[in-house]
Amino acid sequence: NKLLGALGSNDSLSPFLHMSQLRRVRFMAVGPSALACGSDGVVAHRTPDNLQKVWLGKPECTALDVSRDGHGVALVFGLRDEHNLAEVRYGETGALLSQLRGHQDTVIDICFAGRGQVATASRDNTIRVWQAKTGQSLRAIPIPAVVTHLACSPAGHVLASAHSNDPTIHLWDADR
Repeated sequence: NKLLGALGSNDSLSPFLHMSQLRRVRFMAVGPSALACGSDGVVAHRTPDNLQKVWLGKPECTALDVSRDGHGVALVFGLRDEHNLAEVRYGETGALLSQLRGHQDTVIDICFAGRGQVATASRDNTIRVWQAKTGQSLRAIPIPAVVTHLACSPAGHVLASAHSNDPTIHLWDADR
């Protein structure tokens, strides 16, 4: 196994990035390249030979996903007053595309559902499907328990969720 690159306390750029704790990391669509978000809100782009600070988001980035084309980045922030907020940003610059507002409690996870859509899971026992560019809520799926992790199928028609105290993976129809 060959280590292609690392981002951490021994990295000479770490003090510049102020990434005290990485929360999520996701691969980009092209090449061995990844985005990571930290507890301080920094979203960093890493390639094997280069580390770039992409942008400084809001504090406590808790979830991150990258669209399949690599142009969209979906983020969840653990803000004290806006714990039910998620955002979709343009992956290259971090420019805001939309804010996803509508959950009644903390947003736990987020994923790109294909077809220009994003799905979010919340402690309010719903999974919501949104239009990524506009932030319009398309549907809310009631679920029986709090989601700990959410994943979207490549075509976006099926959502998979894991729940606290439940060893079952639940599959949901994202279109209904």
